[in-house]
Amino acid sequence: MKIIGMIKIIGQIYLLSLSLLAFYFALISAIDVSNIDGLELLQNLANTIPWIGLFSLTLMSWKRLILSAYLITLFGAITLYFCTSADWAFPIVIFLSATIPATGLVLLFCGQLTKKLSV
Repeated sequence: MKIIGMIKIIGQIYLLSLSLLAFYFALISAIDVSNIDGLELLQNLANTIPWIGLFSLTLMSWKRLILSAYLITLFGAITLYFCTSADWAFPIVIFLSATIPATGLVLLFCGQLTKKLSV
Protein backbone atom coordinates (compact mmCIF):
# COMPACT_ATOMS: atom_id res chain seq x y z
CA MET A 1 0.00 0.00 0.00
CA LYS A 2 2.90 2.35 0.74
CA ILE A 3 4.43 1.69 -2.67
CA ILE A 4 1.15 2.55 -4.40
CA GLY A 5 0.97 5.79 -2.43
CA MET A 6 4.56 6.68 -3.32
CA ILE A 7 3.97 5.97 -7.03
CA LYS A 8 0.83 8.12 -6.91
CA ILE A 9 2.67 11.03 -5.27
CA ILE A 10 5.60 10.77 -7.71
CA GLY A 11 3.17 10.86 -10.65
CA GLN A 12 1.34 13.86 -9.22
CA ILE A 13 4.55 15.77 -8.54
CA TYR A 14 5.79 14.96 -12.04
CA LEU A 15 2.59 16.29 -13.63
CA LEU A 16 2.66 19.41 -11.46
CA SER A 17 6.24 20.18 -12.44
CA LEU A 18 5.60 19.42 -16.11
CA SER A 19 2.54 21.67 -16.19
CA LEU A 20 4.40 24.50 -14.43
CA LEU A 21 7.37 24.25 -16.80
CA ALA A 22 5.13 24.11 -19.86
CA PHE A 23 3.11 27.06 -18.51
CA TYR A 24 6.28 29.09 -18.05
CA PHE A 25 7.61 28.16 -21.49
CA ALA A 26 4.28 28.94 -23.18
CA LEU A 27 4.13 32.29 -21.42
CA ILE A 28 7.61 33.50 -22.30
CA SER A 29 7.98 31.82 -25.71
CA ALA A 30 6.87 34.85 -27.73
CA ILE A 31 8.65 37.54 -25.75
CA ASP A 32 11.14 39.57 -27.71
CA VAL A 33 14.33 39.89 -25.69
CA SER A 34 15.00 43.44 -26.80
CA ASN A 35 11.52 44.69 -25.93
CA ILE A 36 10.13 43.09 -22.78
CA ASP A 37 6.83 44.53 -21.63
CA GLY A 38 3.65 43.30 -20.02
CA LEU A 39 1.61 43.56 -23.21
CA GLU A 40 3.45 40.66 -24.83
CA LEU A 41 2.82 38.55 -21.74
CA LEU A 42 -0.91 39.33 -21.88
CA GLN A 43 -1.06 38.53 -25.59
CA ASN A 44 0.65 35.20 -25.02
CA LEU A 45 -1.53 34.25 -22.04
CA ALA A 46 -3.92 32.27 -24.26
CA ASN A 47 -1.15 29.75 -24.98
CA THR A 48 -1.00 28.84 -21.30
CA ILE A 49 -4.64 27.79 -20.93
CA PRO A 50 -4.07 24.06 -21.65
CA TRP A 51 -1.27 23.92 -19.08
CA ILE A 52 -3.44 25.65 -16.49
CA GLY A 53 -5.96 22.89 -17.23
CA LEU A 54 -3.38 20.16 -16.63
CA PHE A 55 -2.26 21.90 -13.44
CA SER A 56 -5.89 22.05 -12.24
CA LEU A 57 -6.51 18.40 -13.08
CA THR A 58 -3.37 17.41 -11.22
CA LEU A 59 -4.42 19.40 -8.18
CA MET A 60 -7.83 17.75 -8.40
CA SER A 61 -6.12 14.35 -8.35
CA TRP A 62 -5.16 14.86 -4.70
CA LYS A 63 -8.88 14.61 -3.78
CA ARG A 64 -10.60 12.77 -6.66
CA LEU A 65 -7.93 10.47 -8.05
CA ILE A 66 -9.90 8.20 -10.37
CA LEU A 67 -11.94 10.94 -12.06
CA SER A 68 -8.95 13.20 -12.55
CA ALA A 69 -6.82 10.26 -13.80
CA TYR A 70 -9.39 9.62 -16.54
CA LEU A 71 -9.37 13.32 -17.46
CA ILE A 72 -5.57 13.55 -17.37
CA THR A 73 -5.33 10.52 -19.68
CA LEU A 74 -7.82 12.10 -22.08
CA PHE A 75 -5.97 15.43 -21.92
CA GLY A 76 -2.69 13.65 -22.58
CA ALA A 77 -4.09 11.76 -25.55
CA ILE A 78 -5.37 15.00 -27.09
CA THR A 79 -2.06 16.73 -26.41
CA LEU A 80 -0.16 13.82 -27.93
CA TYR A 81 -2.36 13.94 -31.03
CA PHE A 82 -1.82 17.67 -31.54
CA CYS A 83 1.92 17.56 -30.79
CA THR A 84 2.61 14.69 -33.17
CA SER A 85 0.42 15.96 -36.00
CA ALA A 86 2.47 19.13 -36.46
CA ASP A 87 5.34 19.31 -38.91
CA TRP A 88 7.62 20.86 -36.29
CA ALA A 89 7.24 18.04 -33.75
CA PHE A 90 10.54 17.61 -31.94
CA PRO A 91 11.31 14.23 -30.33
CA ILE A 92 11.51 15.76 -26.84
CA VAL A 93 8.05 17.34 -27.26
CA ILE A 94 6.64 14.01 -28.42
CA PHE A 95 8.29 12.21 -25.50
CA LEU A 96 7.02 14.68 -22.90
CA SER A 97 3.55 14.62 -24.46
CA ALA A 98 3.54 10.82 -24.33
CA THR A 99 4.32 10.83 -20.62
CA ILE A 100 1.10 12.71 -19.80
CA PRO A 101 -1.36 9.92 -20.76
CA ALA A 102 1.08 7.32 -19.42
CA THR A 103 1.16 9.07 -16.05
CA GLY A 104 -2.63 9.39 -16.17
CA LEU A 105 -2.91 5.64 -16.67
CA VAL A 106 -0.51 5.00 -13.79
CA LEU A 107 -2.61 7.27 -11.55
CA LEU A 108 -5.76 5.47 -12.70
CA PHE A 109 -4.17 2.10 -11.89
CA CYS A 110 -3.10 3.37 -8.45
CA GLY A 111 -6.59 4.72 -7.77
CA GLN A 112 -8.31 1.51 -8.81
CA LEU A 113 -5.86 -0.63 -6.85
CA THR A 114 -6.26 1.53 -3.74
CA LYS A 115 -10.03 1.27 -4.10
CA LYS A 116 -9.90 -2.54 -4.39
CA LEU A 117 -7.51 -2.94 -1.47
CA SER A 118 -9.46 -0.66 0.86
CA VAL A 119 -12.77 -2.50 0.34
